[in-house]
Amino acid sequence: MDATPPRVCLNLCLSSGYITDKNSFPLSYVGGEEGGGGTGMAQPSREHLLELLLFVYNNRVVAQERAQQARKDVSFFWGF
Repeated sequence: MDATPPRVCLNLCLSSGYITDKNSFPLSYVGGEEGGGGTGMAQPSREHLLELLLFVYNNRVVAQERAQQARKDVSFFWGF
């Protein structure tokens, strides 16, 4: 079995071209323009993070499959 860890990534528009629910676990955010604790920056949703971490823990085969797909995607799109 591949030892590639699954990715939980902040789902911002800059990353939407390569972070999908097929190769990672996109994390919802709060804030942005007006949020982020008054900083104007997006902050990860703690509730969604807990959901994703529990899902990864309880569904390790799915998590491993997504990690393997992420490895393939990186190799295909960037030639690594």
